[in-house]
Amino acid sequence: MTDPAADAPDRNDAPLGVVLRTTPLRESDLLVVLYTDVHGRVSAVARGARKSKRRFAGALSLLVLGRYQLGRRPRGELWGLESADVVREWTRLAGDVVAVAHASYVAELVASLLPPEAPDPHALDIIVALWDALAAGGPSPGALRAVEGDAGIHTLGLEDLAAARQYRRYVYDLLAPHLGTRVLEVEAGLGDFSSQLAGRERLVLSELDPICLRALEQRFGTRPGIEIVEAHPSELKVEPPVDTVVALNVLDRLSDDVAALRSMGRSVEPGGAVLLLVPGYPRLAGAFDQALGHARRYTPETLSEAVTAAGLVPEIIRPVNLLGAIAWWAAVRVGRQARPTPTLVNLYDRLVVPAERTIERRIQPSFGQSILCVARAPVPPSS
Repeated sequence: MTDPAADAPDRNDAPLGVVLRTTPLRESDLLVVLYTDVHGRVSAVARGARKSKRRFAGALSLLVLGRYQLGRRPRGELWGLESADVVREWTRLAGDVVAVAHASYVAELVASLLPPEAPDPHALDIIVALWDALAAGGPSPGALRAVEGDAGIHTLGLEDLAAARQYRRYVYDLLAPHLGTRVLEVEAGLGDFSSQLAGRERLVLSELDPICLRALEQRFGTRPGIEIVEAHPSELKVEPPVDTVVALNVLDRLSDDVAALRSMGRSVEPGGAVLLLVPGYPRLAGAFDQALGHARRYTPETLSEAVTAAGLVPEIIRPVNLLGAIAWWAAVRVGRQARPTPTLVNLYDRLVVPAERTIERRIQPSFGQSILCVARAPVPPSS
């Protein structure tokens, strides 16, 4: 005779998640909106939760990280919440009205903005980091921007492709002929692109967002030759200077792009390279640009003007990723997507990027999703 307990799911293997919202349902149930690492945002019915709080062990509150055992209900679209256990809690913040307001705001953003059942690899880490920030005395503006979308961490799209490995490699190959051995990456984010730069003589990763800084420390903090610095792009201080600065989709989100370019120029040795990739062409702008905090899109001419105004010498400025521009235009402008779906991003990475490589081996596009720039810091005249 088999032991029924042997067939029961292990609660330690249940998805890790947080509660975003609860709503009374019928006389004794709760409708619970969760964000989990396995399923993303889901809605589930917690039967009897309003009558028996012991069953869910306090795990249905805001400011709790828990394990949530989910099961599909027969003939229904909602999940059933079978059990819940607390892993970590920040419930001591419940008496802090400001902290609860911030936590509720973040939870509502995640519940409203992220699509159902489309897990994002970074979203849960961001939420937990925000709870930690609240416990440490309050969220920084950068932490809130990360959830709101300005930092673009949890938003999957054609220009912010945390999961798109082929796209990252494509961008690396564009920059590779100009990369030196001592590199500064400005606004390195979560380090997805930075991992391709590791192994050099020196790698400096700058960030301002506290969540990104935490991720970079966890990912690279113990690796020799890698430095992580907290700095705004306009206030970089790198000593001694590097031979290459890399800034991917950074300038477009800054109010003063020329000031940031001057700062990059001061961070690189004379004759060193400043490598830029920026969103191209205002006609491609859409709602997703606003979600990512893009203040502008560039043309080769406007990017050249900004680079020259900063005292740098433009060497190469050209459009790249023609097919990406078409895909972006179709999804964001014609299809009116507020944000490309994970499925679209996956198709883009598997189909569009390899095709773009083939095209660019034969022709140099005159239009593209992005503008590539290679600029040099001026070399002082010899005395």
